[in-house]
Amino acid sequence: MGIPEGWRLLRLGECLSEVKERNKKLGKWPVLSITNQQGFVLSEEYFERHVYSHDLRNYKIIRRGQFAYNPTRLNVGSLARLNSFEAGLLSPIYVVFKVLPNINADFLHFWLSSAKVKNLIKARTQGTVRDVIAYPTLCSLPIFLPPLNEQKKMALIFSNIERTYKKTKAVINQISRLKKTLMQELFTKGLPNQHKEFKKTSFGKIPADWKIVKLGEVCLKKPEYGANVSAIDYDPKLARYVRITDISQEGRLIPGSRVSINNEAAQRYFLHDDDLVFARSGATVGKTYLYKKFEGKCAYAGYLIRVKLDKTQLLPEFLFHFTHSTYYYRWIKKVVRAGAQPNINAREYAHLNIPLPPIKEQGRISSLLSKIDTYKEKEMLRLNNLFFLKSALMQTLLTEEVRIKKSQKNLFAL
Repeated sequence: MGIPEGWRLLRLGECLSEVKERNKKLGKWPVLSITNQQGFVLSEEYFERHVYSHDLRNYKIIRRGQFAYNPTRLNVGSLARLNSFEAGLLSPIYVVFKVLPNINADFLHFWLSSAKVKNLIKARTQGTVRDVIAYPTLCSLPIFLPPLNEQKKMALIFSNIERTYKKTKAVINQISRLKKTLMQELFTKGLPNQHKEFKKTSFGKIPADWKIVKLGEVCLKKPEYGANVSAIDYDPKLARYVRITDISQEGRLIPGSRVSINNEAAQRYFLHDDDLVFARSGATVGKTYLYKKFEGKCAYAGYLIRVKLDKTQLLPEFLFHFTHSTYYYRWIKKVVRAGAQPNINAREYAHLNIPLPPIKEQGRISSLLSKIDTYKEKEMLRLNNLFFLKSALMQTLLTEEVRIKKSQKNLFAL
């Protein structure tokens, strides 16, 4: 296979130099560890205790800009470049290396985190007793190396995407914190400046014109269990079969997990507009999903419980938002029955206490929380798009198949 002009096929070892500097003079450097999510962290803060040796003379010194990895955990991403400290100490088990002049450190950082390299590492450990990647093994990995100027351009693209990804993730976290705080207020005090008189209840002080009701008191019929049949391959002509695993923690249907149920088995279990289902078993017991007819024909499975609400008393959207509140999660933790799997049955759900504002106020509270959810979903979609963009570009730009083209200049504006 031909490679672009100026590219070279090398072994990674031709781009690296191992660093074996030891702490013989007992320098006062912080002791560090590497995690697959945070990179370098202070050892005592990460483990919340002193786990390293009192004699640090044999510990390795790593300096800013150098790389290190744990040979026994490289397969799970325990590799990082030191940027947040001038220098630090690492356990002797770690491998420390620096880059040679023929490779850009940012380029190498992204190359090492690419799916292609992870697969190469996985292939090197298959059949071994432990997933150990010694430094000579790392050096044996093949790398198609572009000229330095192209390496820098590629690294800038990835850096811009990564920076935007982190900013978007921070926005999502802020939205989640805002909603959590807002729900704490809305489900006890109501809308701002709406109420002057309050009364004491099991929820604390709530507006005087609110009620506390049990879920079963505002349902049109008793909560119902779903179909106890196996799923079949997805067929757009049949109903989608909704299982616990098809519902996200946010209460949305997961697009990529579609299965179906045949029409005969689904007859008693078709969902209708504004039906709310509760997960009754498993690690995510308590999770809820509010069905809307625009999502197409759906039927629900046996580990879900459906409730049909009297909408003259309780709006489905209000209850759905309440099931994402701190109060609801506390109730779940209190009621859940431990066993082979956590479980809450239909009778127990029927006894769930709910604060009940007047219908108009329920609508205004629901509308406010739904707007926050819509904004969060847009940011989450943006986050997913950035993730897939970065993955696709890494798959393409970090292989021998293409070079940076002038048409890609718009990527620098990310």
